Amino acid sequence: LDRFILSEGKQTVKTFNYRGFRFIEVHVYGNPDEIEIISVTGHQRTYYHEIAGSFICDDERLNDIWNMSAKTVQSCSEDALTDTPVRERGQWTGDMMASGIENIAVLFGEMSLPMRSIIQAYEMRNPEGLVPSQYPGHIDVIPMYSLMWITGSLRYYEITGDDATIRYIYPGFLQTVDAFMKRLSKKGVLKIKGTMDFIDWGYHHIFKGLEDSDNEINITLNIYLIGTLEILIKYDLKFADEKTKNVHANYITRLKNIMNSYFYNKNSLIKKYEYTDKTYETEGFNSNVTALYLGLIEDKNK
Repeated sequence: LDRFILSEGKQTVKTFNYRGFRFIEVHVYGNPDEIEIISVTGHQRTYYHEIAGSFICDDERLNDIWNMSAKTVQSCSEDALTDTPVRERGQWTGDMMASGIENIAVLFGEMSLPMRSIIQAYEMRNPEGLVPSQYPGHIDVIPMYSLMWITGSLRYYEITGDDATIRYIYPGFLQTVDAFMKRLSKKGVLKIKGTMDFIDWGYHHIFKGLEDSDNEINITLNIYLIGTLEILIKYDLKFADEKTKNVHANYITRLKNIMNSYFYNKNSLIKKYEYTDKTYETEGFNSNVTALYLGLIEDKNK
């Protein structure tokens, strides 16, 4: 909502900040006989000026959904891909890596914005090597996003073949997985203190990692770590060396052994959490879906 107090005579008013909208509603308080609205205009300001990709099918509702979604991505493209064009206008790592790279490749075919995001994350990682969840302004770490930065960056490479960028940031990949493996316990990688234990908005309460993480193991995060390593190991010889590949192979073996020993409950479903000092039996939606998506559930447990 923008409110303006006007003086007499013809004048032009503009919003102080950018707005995202589909419709504009104007209310004017005053004598209607003394007021004339000459024009109302919206100016589009986006990084990508035109949508190059297209989608058409025989379902008009699906066509409308696709077009609305495409315009949403376009509206969120500024000097970074933001989460909204109005409220936070933040560059979230997870947003770019989970969907932004794919959407931008399909809609615009010009990948300089994802490249900038990938490099910025690398250059703003913390001393342990974990990239921020939102940057460059508000720096926090969401461990899941640190892993998604690896998988998303390698997907960017698959799309673009940009050797130079991946070669530049590859040391950050190695530093990231080592930061997780330093916290490996008998039952899995422990949660990282002082970080947001975020998987999605329906998953636990996101600030629990800020309260206590001495004994708690986020199983979804552990599973995604296995999947990340399985993607990373495919590129180790190209961007690192055989020794690094062997280290990652060892990490995968250790984590899969832990998964088979501790992550399943008595119903052969993957638990939501595990603890170093007790057993947790409730299965988790995110943990099972993530494992299925990554192909990590053995046939006997499907």
